[in-house]
Amino acid sequence: MEGIREVTLDRIQLGWQQALSKTALLDARMNRIEDIVTGNFIYRIDGYIWGEHLPEKNISYPSDWWQAFKARWFPEWLLKRYPAKYTTQHITASIIYPGLNPSIPDRTWRLKMWINEYNEFWSSERN
Repeated sequence: MEGIREVTLDRIQLGWQQALSKTALLDARMNRIEDIVTGNFIYRIDGYIWGEHLPEKNISYPSDWWQAFKARWFPEWLLKRYPAKYTTQHITASIIYPGLNPSIPDRTWRLKMWINEYNEFWSSERN
């Protein structure tokens, strides 16, 4: 038949590998789950890492270049009539310590330690 040809398919091996340091995740476990809807395998690595949650911040900035122009150059009376619009983002962050593996019992979930003060953006309210 015209436009139809015979092809030979080879079984080609595929794989995926990800290097993960032993000190990156403590008590790491890998699970394989089969998604019955798609027939795909899902590999998940669970573990924990020591870290510190930083205070949450809200940052506001002009929504676009025109709003920034108004905020910077419009006189106060004109800003009252046509206020600049701002976008606010809620920021959360953590400091992580990937190499920290203290000799403490396995079921300890909180650790107190002394460190130098971190970035001023997170540690102070100065503008």
